[in-house]
Amino acid sequence: MKMDLDCIREILLTIESQNNPMKMSPNEFCSLIPNYDEVQIIYCCRKLFEGNYINLFFLASYGEVAEKDIQNICDLTFQGHQFLETIKPKTVWEETKSLAGNIGSFSIDVLTKIAANVLTQMINKQFL
Repeated sequence: MKMDLDCIREILLTIESQNNPMKMSPNEFCSLIPNYDEVQIIYCCRKLFEGNYINLFFLASYGEVAEKDIQNICDLTFQGHQFLETIKPKTVWEETKSLAGNIGSFSIDVLTKIAANVLTQMINKQFL
């Protein structure tokens, strides 16, 4: 399955927007993001967990963990907050995706570097 970068950003924004520390079932969480299907959201959540961007709780499982084994989707990690703060502004996000497309790489590491540079350029323009 392919990682949908806009879905990833939407997941991070949705988690951040919760007023209390989050601990939601996958069904409840997916209902907050109606633009994406549940399979895509859960897949992206698992990848964000693997990259240490969000916390997940899993059901006790013997053997390999599957998507259905996620019990709760929880808060952002520190790294997740840092990444989101870099890509949160819509203008930064759109420019980042455009530049990543020109380069041909959409890994989160590459996106983070591009977004940081885009944000730095926007800040520098404020001082000119």
